[in-house]
Amino acid sequence: MRKRTNFFIWIVGVIILLLVIGFFTPFSSTVKSAFYNLTFPVQRTMLSAGNIFFKDLEVIKNTKEIREEIELLRRENREMSAEIARLSEVETENEALRQAMNLDIAKEEDFILGEVFGRDLIGHRVLLKHSAEAQVGEMVITPEGVLVGRVEESLGNYSYVKLLTSPEESMEVRVQNEDGPAAVLQGMGGEILHLGFLPKGKKVYVGERVVSLPPEGSSVKGIFIGEIHRVKDDDMEEFVTAKVRQGIDARYLDYLMIIKE
Repeated sequence: MRKRTNFFIWIVGVIILLLVIGFFTPFSSTVKSAFYNLTFPVQRTMLSAGNIFFKDLEVIKNTKEIREEIELLRRENREMSAEIARLSEVETENEALRQAMNLDIAKEEDFILGEVFGRDLIGHRVLLKHSAEAQVGEMVITPEGVLVGRVEESLGNYSYVKLLTSPEESMEVRVQNEDGPAAVLQGMGGEILHLGFLPKGKKVYVGERVVSLPPEGSSVKGIFIGEIHRVKDDDMEEFVTAKVRQGIDARYLDYLMIIKE
C-alpha cells in the first residue's frame, strides 16, 4: 500500500514538472500538443476530484442552514398533520350526530353525545367526556343505535359506562319475534353474550334480533343489542338458553350516546 502511494506521488510530481517545463521552455507546438494529450486524462480526473471536494466543502459550510430548513419543514408538517387530525375528529363527531338523528329514539328522547376518553377493557368500562350531566342507570348506545351499556357512575362532565360484555352486568331483554319471549342477558367478557331463562315452548331461532326491555314507566322503546348466535334447548333443563353475538369491539368505540330519561 505504501509503495503504491509513493508511486502515485512520483507520477504526480513528474506531471507537474513536465507542465512547468512545457510552459517555460521553447518546445514546439507539436511536442506541447502531444504532451497535453498524454496528460489530459490525468488532469481531467484531478479536476473532477477537486470539484467534488469543493462541493463537499460548500455543503459542510451550509449544514446549519440546511438543518434549520429541514426543522422548519418538519414543524410545518406536524402543524398540518395536527390540523388534519382535528378536522377528522370534527367530521367523525358530526357523522355520529347525523347517525343518531336518524334513530327513532332521537325523536322521542334527548341524548348526550359523549366522546370516549378512556377504556378499562379488563373492567369492561369506558369513560365518556360530554357537555351535559348524565344520570346513573341511563342507557348508552352507539351512533348506529346498538345498546352497549349503562351509566355506572356520573362525574359531572364525565361518566363511567359499564358495558354489557361485563360478567357483572345483566338486564332483561326480549327476542324480537311473534312470541316475543323475555329473558335475562348476561355478559361473558366478550362480544358473545349469554341469554338465559328463556321459557320452554317459546320458539327462538338463530339470527333473530334481541332488544332491551324498557324499564317500567320509560318511554324508551326496545333498543337493538345483537342477534341470536346459538340456541340450546335441553329437555333436562327447565329453561332454554342461547348465545347472542353483539359484534362490537370496545377498543374501537369513539363516540357514544347517553339516552336521557
